[in-house]
Amino acid sequence: MKIPSLFDELELERRLNIQQSRAWDLEKDFPWAGGIDLGKPFAALDRQALFFPQADAQQRVIISQYLGLVVASIISEFEVILMRLKKPAWDIPSKAYPVNPEFLALGEEFFVEEQKHSLAFERFIKMFAEEVGVSYPELLSTLPRFNYQYLDALYSVNALLGGMGVWWMVAAVEEMSILIYLDLRKHQAELDPLYLTLHRRHYEEETRHASFAFMMLELLQSRNQQLHAKLLKKTDFMVNELLSINWLLGETVTCLPNILRLRKRHPFFAQLARLFPLIMQHNPMQMVKDIFTTAPYVSLLMNPADYPQVSKSLQQHRIMSLFQNRRQSYELVSIFE
Repeated sequence: MKIPSLFDELELERRLNIQQSRAWDLEKDFPWAGGIDLGKPFAALDRQALFFPQADAQQRVIISQYLGLVVASIISEFEVILMRLKKPAWDIPSKAYPVNPEFLALGEEFFVEEQKHSLAFERFIKMFAEEVGVSYPELLSTLPRFNYQYLDALYSVNALLGGMGVWWMVAAVEEMSILIYLDLRKHQAELDPLYLTLHRRHYEEETRHASFAFMMLELLQSRNQQLHAKLLKKTDFMVNELLSINWLLGETVTCLPNILRLRKRHPFFAQLARLFPLIMQHNPMQMVKDIFTTAPYVSLLMNPADYPQVSKSLQQHRIMSLFQNRRQSYELVSIFE
């Protein structure tokens, strides 16, 4: 990923023109009318089918669909949080540390696109809820969600004190989204067309604007040099790592009872509920280890320090990470093997 100079006005203007001219339309560029094919998986799995090597083909489709919903929900949640934090993370610092009109315009376009991405993922999840006959809030109760008020307060204070927590989060999610699509397309012929299109369109715009978060990190790193700001900048990434771990593990436990409550509403939830006894056959410590090291997509989320550009940026700014080189590669295979 090439990160342009903050002061290269011509390059910034060129990038803005590309983003605006190639932007996709939420209505025209998605096959919404075709709906969701519940007979097709959303994401390729490894040979262990996450934690269920004994799962049959139908169960693997269900596992894949739920994992795909989790991925979509996580991306959507991050987009929502970013929009809620626009004022402390962008509006205030862009005025406090002006660069040039081109950078300002690029930043505004970034938030326009992020809002659109959030709406796209939200729309897909709402469509799935309709397909399986539950309300949108009921489906959300089975997926990882953020405590908006808590994160609003935490990241707002961090940003106002000169920290970079928001932008490390954004940089990681942008790169994670790109890496997820690169995994999905390995078995794209098998996947639900709408779900694949959702990630492909997201990938297209992420690759065009992902550098913006790293530009913001560079800007903030070079400005506020007060002692407390320097301390925050050195520890922000580690705090993000701990928050992600605590959030995902905690939300996983919270979601399980809600899946059980919906098991009589649709076969999708009934099939998920039937997998629960199989979970009990696993060593809990080994499962936790797998979540961090080999679980498809999930281990990617849990290890942002291993993303190529994030890792490079951490080294460039001499920022520490709690976890590096922990994730192992996983082989994605056909759901129907």
